[in-house]
Amino acid sequence: MITKIITIGAIVLLSACAEMQTAEQPINEKAIATKASNSKDATAKTDATTAIAAAEKARKAAHKVGYEWRDTAKLIKQAKKAVKKKKYTKAIKLAKKAERQGNDAVAQYHDQKNAAAMN
Repeated sequence: MITKIITIGAIVLLSACAEMQTAEQPINEKAIATKASNSKDATAKTDATTAIAAAEKARKAAHKVGYEWRDTAKLIKQAKKAVKKKKYTKAIKLAKKAERQGNDAVAQYHDQKNAAAMN
């Protein structure tokens, strides 16, 4: 009985730590906007496309371990639409958020895997 209580407590504690580590970091929108607006359209489009590719890579890694978050693919889809509308700053912002979610999902997988190993 005491072992179960300790195990449950450890899982709760690790989950709380994981949430603290994966809290979204603020996006420096001004820096993104400046970079995109100072660049030619071709460069801005390349930056957006590169950001989307990085987000897709992170999403696939999360999917591979079975921890893909609900909104990650939606954010990537929105970023692709923004590129088509030539809204490169918005596309980069959305892609960076999706990439962060993918990376956080993989981190969550590892945290949960380690918590399960403690049982």
